[in-house]
Amino acid sequence: MRTALGVGFIGIVLASLFATSLVVAVGRPRPRAIRIAAVGGRDARPGVFGALAKAGGIEITNYATEPEAVRAIGNQRVYGAVILGERAPRLLVSSASSGPVAHALEALAQRVAARSSVRFAVTDLHPLPAGDPQGLVLLYALIAAMLLGFVTTFLIQVNAPELTLAQSLGCIAGLAVIGSLAVTLIVGPILGGLPGSFLALWAALAGWVAICSLLARTMLAAVGRFAVVPTVTIIVILGIPSSGAAVGRPLLPTFYRAIGGWLPDGATADVARTIAYFPDHPHLGPIAIQGLWLVGCLAALIVVRTVRRRRTVRVDRFRKHRAIGA
Repeated sequence: MRTALGVGFIGIVLASLFATSLVVAVGRPRPRAIRIAAVGGRDARPGVFGALAKAGGIEITNYATEPEAVRAIGNQRVYGAVILGERAPRLLVSSASSGPVAHALEALAQRVAARSSVRFAVTDLHPLPAGDPQGLVLLYALIAAMLLGFVTTFLIQVNAPELTLAQSLGCIAGLAVIGSLAVTLIVGPILGGLPGSFLALWAALAGWVAICSLLARTMLAAVGRFAVVPTVTIIVILGIPSSGAAVGRPLLPTFYRAIGGWLPDGATADVARTIAYFPDHPHLGPIAIQGLWLVGCLAALIVVRTVRRRRTVRVDRFRKHRAIGA
């Protein structure tokens, strides 16, 4: 009974921490560090530019021409652009980069327009597909693949604890390849939620499933029945809210913005978003981070299992010598 109560208490604490993390990070989004491009700037419309600069929550980078600003949006260096030329000012947004950030920029433009008596014409350069009008399919795919990875691993451990390291790695590989195929088929071709290269999305989600499974397996080997605590803390409590899949990182508090791109959730979200909406402008950083997590978890699992096996061998030898001496 005491064990059951302890497990229940741990579950309640983890759920409470996840709810708290979600509310703090995602529940109160507001512009904090939205990078935008400005063309024309102070020379063309000093009043509008000054109002933008004073708006707060945005970081303005000046570009000489509109095509340069458009390329910066496509490269995901900025989330939008204001064109302040001789004609009526225009706002360029990218819902595919982050729907909430695009909405925040439109709201900001409305406030600036009210103060400076101008009206912005809004153009969405990278709109979301009809199958994902709210931009949440990426989040759903991330959560589905995550649950597939670590929950299935825990279930395998409960029902088949005698698996060798090689057998465990085989299960992880099969789970990553076949499981991610199912998720990719559903969010891609079947429901039309995520466009882009099917094979590339499959590879990204396979890597994410493998990371979740390897992390869970490593924690099981390292801390046993308490493995759920570090596993859920890393990829659920911290990873999901900071990933940028639900709300763009420029709207998140400083802590979550800082860790988001370095955790596997955020790296996978960045990779999948680029594949789906910006295939002509790949970023190696998120791919490298996802790869480091994959290799790091694999290496950690091998090391922990090897150390535990050697320790078990030494304990068995000690017990045998002790039994012989007795």
